[in-house]
Amino acid sequence: MVWELGALGTLYARQAYHRWRTWPHRWLWTLFGMAVALAFGVLLFAFFARVFHYLNQLPEFTRPFVMGFLQRLMAALLLALTTMVFLSSVLNALSLLYLSDDLDFLLALPVRRSAVLGFRSLGVVFQSSYMVYLVLLPVWLAMVWKLDLPVGFVGWAFLTMSLYIGPVALLGIAVTTVLVQVFPVRRLHQFVTVLLGVAVAGLLFYVRMMRPEQWIRPLEPAELWGLLRQLETPGAAWLPYGWASVAMLAPFVQPAWITQVPHAGPALAAWGVVVPVLAWIAAHRFFYGSWLKAREALSRIGGRTRRARRDLRWSSVDRWLLAKEWWFFSRDPAQWGHLLLVGAVLAVYFFNVRLIPVPHPAMAYFVWALNVAMTGFILSALAARFVLPAFSSDGPAYWLLYVLPLDPGRVYWVRWGFYTVSLTVLSEVLLLGSLRLQRLSHPAFIALNAYMALALAVVLGTTALTAGVRFRRHEEAHASVRLAVGAGGLLYMLVGFLWVVWTLAAALPWVWFHVRAEWWGGRVPSWAYGLLGLHALSAIMSTVGLTRRGLAGSRTPPMAV
Repeated sequence: MVWELGALGTLYARQAYHRWRTWPHRWLWTLFGMAVALAFGVLLFAFFARVFHYLNQLPEFTRPFVMGFLQRLMAALLLALTTMVFLSSVLNALSLLYLSDDLDFLLALPVRRSAVLGFRSLGVVFQSSYMVYLVLLPVWLAMVWKLDLPVGFVGWAFLTMSLYIGPVALLGIAVTTVLVQVFPVRRLHQFVTVLLGVAVAGLLFYVRMMRPEQWIRPLEPAELWGLLRQLETPGAAWLPYGWASVAMLAPFVQPAWITQVPHAGPALAAWGVVVPVLAWIAAHRFFYGSWLKAREALSRIGGRTRRARRDLRWSSVDRWLLAKEWWFFSRDPAQWGHLLLVGAVLAVYFFNVRLIPVPHPAMAYFVWALNVAMTGFILSALAARFVLPAFSSDGPAYWLLYVLPLDPGRVYWVRWGFYTVSLTVLSEVLLLGSLRLQRLSHPAFIALNAYMALALAVVLGTTALTAGVRFRRHEEAHASVRLAVGAGGLLYMLVGFLWVVWTLAAALPWVWFHVRAEWWGGRVPSWAYGLLGLHALSAIMSTVGLTRRGLAGSRTPPMAV
């Protein structure tokens, strides 16, 4: 079996190398990815190095207390990451073991099924857990530097983490194998994807609620005791994440402290051996039957076609196109996962807005300006993710619009209404909701923000949709990623940035004179209203011009664009 695993690994290594060689600008993207990973690691290292340096300098706390604090911190991190690793392993197992197109080829090779299962299981474990090591490696290096731990601590931490994370990922594979026996594989994939988005959103909100900014600034000892109570996790002494956090630090602290959990090392070793064996037995027992059932389910044709025909017969064309947009959006699990992440980011954003200190009521308008800019950038990013690839996401099926008795421009109008209305609702909620948090309740100011939210959403949505028509890529997979990093995405982000700046610049004079009149007397000059009128005129002209170009482009076959 070892020889078979080596042969499969060599095959996939050659395939990955060939795929990398065919990338356009492969060295540029490789260096860019390495730079992003390095910058992320440096930021984490600097953050935790400051935390550990402060803890090590406190005369009130002994080294066993500091190690106990680190153990609870590590336990909290492992508890937060466990759900992510488990759900990620379930999702990756669905993709690699049951939905992958090359499984037919692999199972037809002269190798044992157990070798294919083992090789793909190793891939699932790697894809599900490598981010955990990338996040924890800067933390371990900061501990070595600031707490005077030996360099071998990094290797020991890697070993204990592998004994904990590996069984979690293998347990996800076993659970997936059993679930495929019961549930349809497509529905299961969508459910797990959405569940993973919920877990990521919950993790983001959980970390923000811990208020990690308190760990950077100097704290009083009483506040540190409060943080220590926040890091308490339920049943840590009797659960695997608690064993891993204790065993990781056990050789580097005094025995008096570590005897509080004397069974951590043996329990973690048993977890790292027994759970993988049981997971492998379950996966090996049900894998082939689950794969046959998954292939059979994927080949079936359900009753959605009959229902779609019935809806088409009793609905207008525009209603049908709108329903098609909603069906396509709601049936893609990646869309919902991204929306859940956006929701978590927005919740954290509102939480941060509420915590911003305002020493003088007039300073709330400065926070408002930052909020408008942030709202514009959020709308630009959402439009780049969802609106820009709207036409490219149809794939080759978009050619049907040019052979059916249907004006392709109607598709453009339906998508324009679908996405601009969605962006407008989100923009109004962001701006008006933040005004309520900042207690800015002047009627004229609320009306100005309602107009700015409408102008930002309509112009950014129209720009993204028209750019998506102009730079559409029907023949490529992952059009959303390729468009976002291509010429169309870069051009759209530049135009969107300029529009956000122009919107804020047009409103700032009116806001300045309004604040001055409210606090020191005076009135708003007429030229400030004229600047807002000029902005409204530019918004109308931009929307009309972009929609005309988008309509013309949508009526033109892609090869002629």
